[in-house]
This record gives sequence, C-alpha cells and structure tokens, in this order.
Amino acid sequence: MRIIVIGGGAAGMSAAARAKRTNPSADVVVYEEGRFLSFGLCGIPYFISDEVKTIDHLVALSDEQIKKKGIEFHRYHRVIEIKPHRKQVVVRDTKERETRIEHFDRLVVASGAETLKITNIQGENIFYLRTLENAQNLKDFIKHNSPRNAVVVGGGYIGMEMADAFNTIGMKVTLIEKLPRILPQFDGDMGENARKKLEEAGITVRTGETVQGIDGKTLYTDRGRIDFDLALVSIGVKPRTELVQSARIETGRTGGIKVDSRMKTNQFSIYAAGDCIQVKHIVSGRDVYIPLGTTANKTGKVAGDNAAGGELVFSGVSGTGIFRTRWFDMAVTGLTETQADALGIKVKSVTISSLTKAHYMPESDKIVVKVVFKENGELVGAQLMGRGVERVNIFATAIKGKMNLIDMAGIDLAYSPPFAPVWDPVLIAVNQALKEVK
Repeated sequence: MRIIVIGGGAAGMSAAARAKRTNPSADVVVYEEGRFLSFGLCGIPYFISDEVKTIDHLVALSDEQIKKKGIEFHRYHRVIEIKPHRKQVVVRDTKERETRIEHFDRLVVASGAETLKITNIQGENIFYLRTLENAQNLKDFIKHNSPRNAVVVGGGYIGMEMADAFNTIGMKVTLIEKLPRILPQFDGDMGENARKKLEEAGITVRTGETVQGIDGKTLYTDRGRIDFDLALVSIGVKPRTELVQSARIETGRTGGIKVDSRMKTNQFSIYAAGDCIQVKHIVSGRDVYIPLGTTANKTGKVAGDNAAGGELVFSGVSGTGIFRTRWFDMAVTGLTETQADALGIKVKSVTISSLTKAHYMPESDKIVVKVVFKENGELVGAQLMGRGVERVNIFATAIKGKMNLIDMAGIDLAYSPPFAPVWDPVLIAVNQALKEVK
C-alpha cells in the first residue's frame, strides 16, 4: 500500500507517523512545499521574544527521527493537482522546477490554512505569520533594523501573544482590531478585562478601527494615522482548499473540507486533516472551523490510522483555547454566552474571582472564572482569566464527559496550599452557578 500525505506540518506528520505504525508494510510519503517538517507554529511568539533561542527548537522531529519511523519525505515539493479516479497526484519540485505524477492507494490532505491578508498592506516591514520561514524573516528584520514602534493588526490569540512578544523585547506596541472589542473568542466582559490589562502594561488598544493602507512607515485607518517601524497582520486564517476543489472534494459551510468522523472525504480513498478541515462542535452539534494545533494532531492521527486500514474515530471539539501574556493568561472552552445566544441557546452565567493557591502562599495570584450553563444545570462553557487558567481543562473534560454542574460540584480536586486553595476556583464557580439552576 502506498499512502501519500500532502503537507508536512502537525497534521501531516501525525498522519504519516500513525499510518506507518498501523501498517508497517505501507509506503508512506510526505510532500511538503516548504523547508520545515513537523513544525510547531504555536511556538513562534516565544521565538520572537527570545524565550526560544533558535527556530530549529520549534521542530518536533529531526530528519533522522522521521527516517527512523520509515517515512519518506520530500521538501520543496508542492502537489498541484489531485486526480481522484486515477489515484494520482501531480507533484512539482519547486527547486528543480520539475513536475511528475505519483500514484497512491490512499491520500491524506493536510494542506493547512493560509493567512487572511489586507490588500493595501504590503512592504518589507509588514509581516504575516503562517510558516517558520515567516517567523525567521521577522526575527531577522528585528535583529538588523532594531524597530522601536510596532503595530499589531488583529486582536485574537496570535495578536495578543505577538503584542506581548514585541513589548517584551522593548517595542512600543499599538494593537488595532476591526471589531468593537478584542478577543472575539471570549465574551465582551472578559475581553474588556483583557483590554484594561494591556493598557495598564503600556500597550495602546484601538478597537472598531479599520486599516486602509500604508505609505512607507505610516499606517492609515478610518480614524487617523499611526507611525510605525514594524507591522504584524494577524486577522485570521482560512482553510487552503483550492487543491481539493478542483478534485471535487467537498467543502462545507465554514469553507473547510467536509470529513466524517474517520476523516474521510467524499472521494474514495482520500482523507483530510488539520487546519484545512471543518470539525464537529460537541456542544452546539454544528460544523465549525477552529484551527488549533491540538485538533491538527488529533485529526492527523485519525486520518493516518484509517488511511492505513485502522478504525479510529474523532468525536469533535469543544473549542478549548488558551494563551499567555506577561500580565495575564486566558482560556476558554465550550460556548460563550455570545455564541450561545447567536445559536438560540438559552443560557445563564456566573463569574467569580478567587485565588490560585492558599491566600498565605506568596505566589498566590488572582483568577477569574466564568461559567456558562443552561437552567437545568447542563454545562455549556467556561472562560478563565488571570493565572492558573489551565484549569480550563477540568471544564473541557466535564463537557466531553457530559457532566452537569451537580456532577462537577462533586469532583474530588486535589488540595495543598502551594497548588490550590481548599475550595478550588473551579468548584467555587460551579457552586455559585448551582444557585441559579432550577
């Protein structure tokens, strides 16, 4: 059996490794159009802030490790066409400028996503982050030009982390968001708290403002101008599907490739995984596009297993996300109040403020926990801000296990002063929510 994987990122390499493990006799071949294989994009902000010293540290598997797994790989090779009925792909060697046709028995599409761009924003001091090559170019620019003023366009996860990274290495930062508030993944009250924290740290936050163009080192918006040395545009991504559309592989309402629970597309013998697909949200039951590294690895594993003859199933996501800054961390899982309202789901919420450890411990810090739930006590989602927000995983586990608030209130969470107060913030929030349950 010959299994071809398109894309050498998290999903692609997970698929390749799992396929080889499931069927050791299979020939597994990965085609990657860039320089890096098995890379971690989530580590880019920490590379820019110098916490991660070299770009190679963001690579999970070395060439030797990949070869040891029995996986054949080709860098700088782009698949330019899929021929489903012939079970062929057309591959272009971008170095040698040669094109050839390769046969497959099973195909895994892990083509990833592409950054959304602003038409009038381009120049040598304008950066987008979607590859490790992009990250290295940004790092080199900072090293050789010593920029003092940075503009970050986009107030999502990456915008937060990059504003933090630029601030950490000494730049004055302005954050611009087109929407009325930053962090649309969270409810407005949580986003407003984050805005206040950023402004207290010296970052200028401008919301409800649209970028219109640049002239050299001046950026123009519908509300004025901003002088800058470096600009990072992070307004989101979209699935890369141009390759599959020409092969009549179906995409869904989100724009991502439609797959079943085994990551199979509508075309026989073709699977897809990672940032190019849409997945099922286990709370809303709807197809969603939430491109995260965790989902890429999991769906890649499922796609690779089934392409090689296995029987793995992917049950969906709850949209769990988390990020860190020097001043606060935030995490979310499930649906927010805003999202639930948009779906016509009637919910309530409670928000509590507590401490991460016993009050007498010197490293104890504040944490805010917001719980979103139905009147019958069904857990819908949670949002956390402060320190210790990895507690979001308790809520994510509860959602996956279909636990209600009464179930959660009975969880025997660990207690010791250096780790948590005797009443963990999760339990405080859950018990407060139970007072609103009918």
